Amino acid sequence: MVGVCIFLRKSYQFINVNLNSHCTEQDIGICAIRLVHSPLNFCVPSIYRSPTGNFDTFMEKLEEILNLLFLNQLNLIICGDFNVNFMTDNTKKISNYFPLKDV
Repeated sequence: MVGVCIFLRKSYQFINVNLNSHCTEQDIGICAIRLVHSPLNFCVPSIYRSPTGNFDTFMEKLEEILNLLFLNQLNLIICGDFNVNFMTDNTKKISNYFPLKDV
């Protein structure tokens, strides 16, 4: 299994969000924390996708995870390495799945 971690200052209190059941070898590794005493109810997931992993499986698992976290009405700060080259013109881009919207 791919190791994914989050480093946090000792003074911050957090709760581990167990997402191990969503990890699959080569396709997606993820860990997450929820900050305690945050008025905005923050959750910080860190995600890794191997360049040799299946992109479609990665996107399916990512959608499952995001839906789960949004059900709990958490504000997300998503970190990680998706291993997607945005400089090439191909169909395997995150923007095809999650188009950027003006807010």
